[in-house]
Amino acid sequence: MTLRVFIVTFAAGALATAGAAQTQSDPNRLTVPFSDPSRPGTVNVSLFNGGIKVRPSTGRDVIVTSSGGRVTNSSEPPSGKGAGLRRLSQPAGVSFTEENNVMTISSNRLNGGGGDIDIQVPARTNLKLNTVNGDEIVVERIEGDIEVTAVNSSITLTDVAGAAVVHSTNGDVKVLLRQVTAQKPMSFTSFNGDVDVTLPPGVKANLKMRTDHGEVLTDFDVQIQPRPATSSPSVGLVVPPLPPIPPLPPSAPGADSRERERQARDRERQLRDVERQTRDLKGGFRIDVDSSIYGTVNGGGPEFELRTFNGDIYLRKGK
Repeated sequence: MTLRVFIVTFAAGALATAGAAQTQSDPNRLTVPFSDPSRPGTVNVSLFNGGIKVRPSTGRDVIVTSSGGRVTNSSEPPSGKGAGLRRLSQPAGVSFTEENNVMTISSNRLNGGGGDIDIQVPARTNLKLNTVNGDEIVVERIEGDIEVTAVNSSITLTDVAGAAVVHSTNGDVKVLLRQVTAQKPMSFTSFNGDVDVTLPPGVKANLKMRTDHGEVLTDFDVQIQPRPATSSPSVGLVVPPLPPIPPLPPSAPGADSRERERQARDRERQLRDVERQTRDLKGGFRIDVDSSIYGTVNGGGPEFELRTFNGDIYLRKGK
């Protein structure tokens, strides 16, 4: 297995790559081939500062363009006072690594990263995208398994196909799926933001939808299902002692023996109830009632979760 690492320098001069030195006319642009272009590859992107845009290319390579920022070539030996020494620290910038048809693009330092990244990939490519601070993550017309996570960014997936898992902490989530992978669950969630998802009209799915401060709206014919109540073990549960059952009062003179027998049976029943309650508590079971909305579309299928804490949920039927 061959590991190829590309470190690009965005400057006024030529573009250097580790492992394959080449000069390109655009210093902010790098073309990197997959090791096996005949099968779908995977592109992993992890940035601290910067937005991400991914769109299809007409070829088989991955083309990466940065909007600016300084990126150094770690393969170049130190110069000046550091001449003859070995570099241990990671350079500020964006590094490219390709191994076994997986392309990894990442920024090495918190203040680096070269701004926004524009990536062109083959239409059939799996994506795993992550950014902390950026305006948005945008994916257009890609087919594959798509996983997107953002902290302070909105996420927009337009005219994509496959399966998607999307989460933004502080931002809206908007997804238009023209086609879904059969029998694959999906998730679209935000903490502070709306969740707006468009699915094919014939999609088969079990839906789990919840917003704590907002509304859930849809034009699908959703068959609402009852909310399940689940019990789960509770570890380390301390059971307080139940109050004791008082003894039977002494018999009054001339008391009916049948009344006395009835009181005895009642006391035995109370003792059994206390014993059962104590046994259930010591078993450590807690009842959790889920406030989500459950439903099915087109007879049901894999679970699709749509959830936000502060925001509305829109589930739309595609055309």
